[in-house]
Amino acid sequence: MCTETVPQFEEKRFKEIAAGVFVFEGQDISLETKIYKYMDLSALFGIMDGHFRISRRKDYSDVYEHGVVTLRCAEFLLPAGESATENDRKRRAEYEKFRKSAANLLCSCFTVAHDEMHCMWKSFTSGYTGIRIETTVGAFAESLKDRGIKLFIGTMRYYSIDMGAIDRTRYIFAKNKCYSPESELRIYFKLEEKTECGGYNQFDENCYLNVDGSKLVQSVLLSPFIPGSSCFKGWLLTSIQNQYPDLKNKISHSAIKVADKF
Repeated sequence: MCTETVPQFEEKRFKEIAAGVFVFEGQDISLETKIYKYMDLSALFGIMDGHFRISRRKDYSDVYEHGVVTLRCAEFLLPAGESATENDRKRRAEYEKFRKSAANLLCSCFTVAHDEMHCMWKSFTSGYTGIRIETTVGAFAESLKDRGIKLFIGTMRYYSIDMGAIDRTRYIFAKNKCYSPESELRIYFKLEEKTECGGYNQFDENCYLNVDGSKLVQSVLLSPFIPGSSCFKGWLLTSIQNQYPDLKNKISHSAIKVADKF
């Protein structure tokens, strides 16, 4: 279990659009904003069974999520409004504390890109069992069963390798520009001190939020890499709907055509 603390959000920089739902300043995000998430079929089953997995930033493969940034970026990771002429030692010490704690933030990544992308299927699903779910910010928030959870939402901004002069809160919504095709919307989760989710607390390796899958999942798209004939794919679609009747008429096939190797 990780014993490091997580940083406090500068909540004044977020606008509350619904109870417990906050959007980062200057961003056009509403409860009706459509968001999409690529995942394996097993994750969909987990959601429909009431468990939505969230991760810590340092669980992602991008080392910048772990707090590894260039020295130039470190010099600018200051609280909003603080002068960049403060003592270097103080800045560096505060940065180190923030960097380590920010890596432990709980979050989940979505995309706002409506059109499916070949690269997203390849990056975020494994093998031949991928799917993409569609929901909205409001539906996601409404699906949460746990109390005492606040959502802090923003779209990612993409920077050159040193990320430039950005403050601490903007830092958690920043990525290297090589990831820009993802069009990512990220949700950070702030739990009450004693809140547990799915039997784990906010510092454990994994955390599963209790959700109502029928409210969360509005539609499902099957991966273009699912092998086999159209008959097999039709059987798979029907089997999922039979297992989870709430998904009836919500599942469709990918529009991307790939060569079948089987």
